[in-house]
Amino acid sequence: MKTLLPFLMLPLVAACALVQEDTPQTEAAPPVPLMFQCGQTAVTATVLPYGLLKLAVDGQELELSAVASDGGARYEVEAGGQTVSFFQREATALLSVNGNNYPTCQLAGSQQVVELNSYHAIGQEPGWHLFLDGKTMTFIGGNGTQKLVVEQPPAQMTGDGSTYTAQGMVLTIWHNPCQDTMDEQLYPDTVSVAIDGQTYAGCGGTAVEGKVQ
Repeated sequence: MKTLLPFLMLPLVAACALVQEDTPQTEAAPPVPLMFQCGQTAVTATVLPYGLLKLAVDGQELELSAVASDGGARYEVEAGGQTVSFFQREATALLSVNGNNYPTCQLAGSQQVVELNSYHAIGQEPGWHLFLDGKTMTFIGGNGTQKLVVEQPPAQMTGDGSTYTAQGMVLTIWHNPCQDTMDEQLYPDTVSVAIDGQTYAGCGGTAVEGKVQ
């Protein structure tokens, strides 16, 4: 019986070899380009291995490198006498070329949230804040001395933003980058609030890490 064991094992070894040969080799999926619309400019962003991003804009193809960011994904490059930065958070992105900030980029096929359930806008001189929670719009102005709360109306979509018209208050949001005049922080939206014939200009949305170049 002992002399038969090697012969009995041969078919098993051959079978294992056949299974290994028939197993398909898995390959990494190719990078998928993302199409953004930055105002009138179409931008293609493709995430590459090793923290790189290929960016196609205005007839140029640039390769950006990932840099540290508290939120979202930020890529930058300095080449050919120009500085380019691209910051993406979910379906929106901010593109800056040599300090020129493009209109807020929207991911192709994505839809803007019509009814804002959590939104904050800010302005200066005098300082004011505006909060939207999906039910009400709360304006705090005069450096905290003025407060107005109104029911949040349905949004009226425009070509590059939206308008909320309530009794005693009109909020207009444009999806264009805005720099706060106090701390120079960059925001994705430009905002105006009209109350009793007075218009307050400021910035809105989630602040982007860093400042305008």
